Amino acid sequence: MGAPLDPLATAGNRLDSVRLLGATPSYHNLRRWSVGMLVTVLLVLLLPWQQNVQALGEVTALDPMERPQQAVATVGGRIVEWYVAEGQRVRAGDPLVALAEVKESYLDPQALARTGVQLDQKRQAVLDIRGSLGYFLSLIHNPGNSAGPMCACPPMAGSLKRC
Repeated sequence: MGAPLDPLATAGNRLDSVRLLGATPSYHNLRRWSVGMLVTVLLVLLLPWQQNVQALGEVTALDPMERPQQAVATVGGRIVEWYVAEGQRVRAGDPLVALAEVKESYLDPQALARTGVQLDQKRQAVLDIRGSLGYFLSLIHNPGNSAGPMCACPPMAGSLKRC
């Protein structure tokens, strides 16, 4: 008659999970995990990060010394220093840049002579083209020339010659 009526007492340790069902839940582990995640997220937000953007357009530097500039000058050289900023108003005669001399070893001593030769060659090419044009125009205006056939190739230096 000393039989206990409580089924948990008679089952012994086999029904420990039934005993845990009646206990109030502890949120200690959940709270610890949530605080840890929050701290981790805050630390990640404070870390430096890099943004990437894809776009079409033109990128320019704000400082004139950081981008290539073209300036026309009667004297050759390279730009050493800028005296004006972009958008600044200047008057005629105001210095814009300081130029440094180019080394003599970089210059071609025969540049003037070579330029003269190139100019003569260009003039001769213009004469040749005018001669060819005259030849082809004469063929167009005189298709039935009875004096004989013209040469198959256009003449040089503007003269029409017979074959």
